[in-house]
Amino acid sequence: MNVARVIADGLSSGDHLWSLPLAEVLGPGGRRASVRWVERCLHRMVDLAGLHPRLVGIHERITGASATASAIDLGEVVAIIERMGLRGDPVVDAIAMLHHAYWNAVRRGDNQFALSQESVFRRMRAFLSDAEWGQVVELAIDEFHAALASLQDAEPLSGPVDLNDNDNHRS
Repeated sequence: MNVARVIADGLSSGDHLWSLPLAEVLGPGGRRASVRWVERCLHRMVDLAGLHPRLVGIHERITGASATASAIDLGEVVAIIERMGLRGDPVVDAIAMLHHAYWNAVRRGDNQFALSQESVFRRMRAFLSDAEWGQVVELAIDEFHAALASLQDAEPLSGPVDLNDNDNHRS
């Protein structure tokens, strides 16, 4: 699979579930690793858009999303999001979707985590120019390579991943 192509196509198309093959490439813990990848991208998108001065503590609110995975049910996730005031603005909505993605990756066996993590990118798109969105594509690819490398250092994946194979990508 050409990871760069999957990411570039997914971010430009607006299709749903484009990130599922990426989670599979990340191996047995791929669902959660995929959401961590999106978290790292969100930190960088916030900086790219210059939003951190406007929203005090935004990086801490992003980092705190992973703790939501311990919530017992979706109602508890919603309560956490409401307590944190994560509603009404596309940036805080993106953080709320990250909370949902973490919870779904850990607590549900379906594809909802992918829809939630893809929503993070869709919500952030409103803050970025076309040129900046091109930078988001590049940073998403870079962050995915870093996520993949960190997992490969921890444990070998079941098969090879060709990051540049243009003949074997999602169309």
